[in-house]
Amino acid sequence: NGTPYLKPLPPEDLHALPSHTLILKHRGRIIGKVHYEELVGHSQKTALIGGFAVSENHQGEQHGEVLIQQMLKRLEEDGFEIKMSITAAPQVKRLFGKRGGAPLQNHEVLTLAQQRYGTDASECELFIF
Repeated sequence: NGTPYLKPLPPEDLHALPSHTLILKHRGRIIGKVHYEELVGHSQKTALIGGFAVSENHQGEQHGEVLIQQMLKRLEEDGFEIKMSITAAPQVKRLFGKRGGAPLQNHEVLTLAQQRYGTDASECELFIF
């Protein structure tokens, strides 16, 4: 279905996750994650959400919605005025729209991301929350 497989992280690798990463566990195993980085050089405090993934066998169970909802809540609490994320996946686009994200065209962050997406570059969309 085009969704990358998320390999569970062993417990000894968890300490390497940055403090701005949320992980979702089910029965002691990591089944999802999302992180953010602060973008400097913007007039408003801006976060770029990335690394959003839910393991293939747990998709369609609302786990992705929980991760995005909790990340947006955390960023709001931490004073981020602009929250953005990039995706080429149709199911993630629907989720972002459901959580209040709106597509934004012609932004430097999107242009840079499209260079990394290769053949999927035309499918990339930048969402602002």
